[in-house]
Amino acid sequence: MKSGFTRVFYAEWRKFFRSPRLMVWVLAVPLLIFVFFGALFHRGVPRNLPVNVVDYDNSALSRQLLRFVDASPIMAITQHCTNEAEAQVALRRADVFATILIPSDFENNIYQGKNPQAVCYVNSQYILPAGLIQSAFLSTAGTFSAGVKLDKRQKQGQTYGQVMTDISSVKLDKHILYNPYMNYSYYLNLAMLPMMFQIVVMVVSAYVLGLVMKRRRAEKLYRLGNQNVWAVLAGKLLPYTLLFLLMGWFMNVFLFYNIGVPRKGTMGCILLVSALMVLAYQAMAVFFVAFSRNLRSALTYGGGFSALAFSFSGYTFPYEGIPKSMVVAGQLFPYSHFLKAYVNTAIKGLPLGASGVQLLALLAFVVVGMAAIPKFSKLLKNNGYEPEY
Repeated sequence: MKSGFTRVFYAEWRKFFRSPRLMVWVLAVPLLIFVFFGALFHRGVPRNLPVNVVDYDNSALSRQLLRFVDASPIMAITQHCTNEAEAQVALRRADVFATILIPSDFENNIYQGKNPQAVCYVNSQYILPAGLIQSAFLSTAGTFSAGVKLDKRQKQGQTYGQVMTDISSVKLDKHILYNPYMNYSYYLNLAMLPMMFQIVVMVVSAYVLGLVMKRRRAEKLYRLGNQNVWAVLAGKLLPYTLLFLLMGWFMNVFLFYNIGVPRKGTMGCILLVSALMVLAYQAMAVFFVAFSRNLRSALTYGGGFSALAFSFSGYTFPYEGIPKSMVVAGQLFPYSHFLKAYVNTAIKGLPLGASGVQLLALLAFVVVGMAAIPKFSKLLKNNGYEPEY
């Protein structure tokens, strides 16, 4: 005689393969998400961002500076303007992301030992292009300035070594804490793919549990599970857990082998962290279904809970720079803990013990979901949600 768990488990598999909607949501949607974001950020770093220039000096040195700018992989000069007003119009229309202004007497001031300023105006409404152009222009202007000083001092009789010692007397030792590879495909896909995946996990789990309650078939399901709420929940969710683990494996293979995100941790540890995220969101789906009045509310609360997670994760805006209340709010989402453990394990190559707090937090969300079992059991015995009229 089959146990209640076995009957529910096989019944759910049959239901899954007979439901095109479920197969699309569980199998097709995650794959489409992975491919979409992989293609969206495939370049890694934006290249040849359009800028225009206003060269009031039109001298050999000003033209040399503009050649340096155009040679930069980040910037491409697409427009030469005769005055600032014309350049600003193009900047406001978003035809270009920046305007570079070279003042008159630029060359003469350099030869007289003065420090003329070449100005770069950016459109800060476009945060990423503006930041990249500012960084690239500072680097380009610094290289140009060093070259001018080198040429000038060598003509005065100084050796190359003497000049370089003076110009580069202080060497910078830079350590980039966030996005260390300066590749936005690596940086954003590492967060966005799991982010979208956890929304799918939450929505599908809440849907398959809440649909039974909505259609008033909960009592039948309860009898099928031998009136054992644990057998019902395990049999109902385990097929999707296995499918989500498969999708999680594919997500990690896609990230680290197709997109090429540099990986230092072992795949086994990475998959374990991903599995805990799946379990945490499935458990929270039980919680939202148990304490909602209908399927619509369960999907709304569950979907909203998972969709807000990225905003509070501290990934694109570190916790050190936001109010403490927002830091505390971020701890209320499984995704925040998952992402910290995921980066520690996959990117930094740290052992699982280094993410012990985050892993325990994910398990705590599983416990929160399990705490809703009595309420979920009551729903089963009452044959689901009250009918809506």
